[in-house]
Amino acid sequence: MQEVAVGVLTEARRVFIGQRRATARYGGMWEFPGGKIERGESPVGALSRELREELGIEIAEPRYLGTVEHRYDDGDTFRVWYYRVEQWHGTFNIDLWERVAWVSIEELPSYALFEANRAILPALAASFESDDERFMRIALAEAERAARSGEVPVGCVITLGGTIIARSHNRSEEFRAATAHAELLAIRQALAHRQSRWLDGATLYVTLEPCPMCAGAIVLARIARVVFGAHDPKAGACETLYTLASDPRLNHRAVVRGGVLAEQSQAILNAFFRDHCR
Repeated sequence: MQEVAVGVLTEARRVFIGQRRATARYGGMWEFPGGKIERGESPVGALSRELREELGIEIAEPRYLGTVEHRYDDGDTFRVWYYRVEQWHGTFNIDLWERVAWVSIEELPSYALFEANRAILPALAASFESDDERFMRIALAEAERAARSGEVPVGCVITLGGTIIARSHNRSEEFRAATAHAELLAIRQALAHRQSRWLDGATLYVTLEPCPMCAGAIVLARIARVVFGAHDPKAGACETLYTLASDPRLNHRAVVRGGVLAEQSQAILNAFFRDHCR
């Protein structure tokens, strides 16, 4: 049985895949990058070497997804070790493949993937879901901080490569500023952290659907992905009233996912307004 290490490179909610050249074995099939584990190598060591050789990148902190054993029709049997890779540096070399693509986790099943690759898709999807809930819970903690301070309870967290780079909550009353929304304050923190004008590859988590002002800031900052909790029927500008963050007419579009821990987000808002609107 041949041991193989494979890296599932992810950016926001997109995954990197390459299509084998027509002249190669299994030509035309799409795959995740990786290769054989040599004698004496660990799966992570082999993965680091293969991605360095294939793509020209150095990876950091790959996350284990699972192991799949599969026998192909031609008799070849593989044990494949899968890792999700969110952090890397270097310039991509894509000469190995006929074509490459960054596709959403929802689109992956429509590609001609190897069966062993297809078998890991449920674990890959679950890893995204757990990330979203984990970071949304931190955003909810920020919302609770806002409520304790007499602010409308909305919290926000921004991540990059699976690491939090900014977190904040509404502070409009404290600053006496209508624009001091959680998203804007967190975006300002994240830009300072990166020392950049943009937040390419970042994900913004917020407990309430962004308003038009915040959705505009998300587009201008080039945030890759937006995850929000409760929908906002009065000012929601990502799904409810408008789709500003993903509008194809704009020069940047974010991937939007709404409704993550929506009940918890709405409960905090309901409790706040019940106590403050007597």
